[in-house]
Amino acid sequence: MLYEVDWAEDGTYVPGEEFSPERFFNDGLMNSTEFDLKLGYFSSAAISVLAEGFATFISQGGSMRLIINHIVSKTLIPQHFSLTIFISS
Repeated sequence: MLYEVDWAEDGTYVPGEEFSPERFFNDGLMNSTEFDLKLGYFSSAAISVLAEGFATFISQGGSMRLIINHIVSKTLIPQHFSLTIFISS
């Protein structure tokens, strides 16, 4: 669970350090059942960098809600996932 994660005491996550942004997201994903993400730009590269966290999250039945850019490749969506697209102007 999230309360069992060894978070950075000062809340600072620095790339290449023990407490990196990748560690923050992987730890969060591996210990969560829901994930809400709001980004102006989203890339499949994020999924590959956080593969361990996403794999654990998905295998534990986690659900995601994403608000991202309108360009989404169908190859990014596993067959057992559903995708609903809302377009806002």
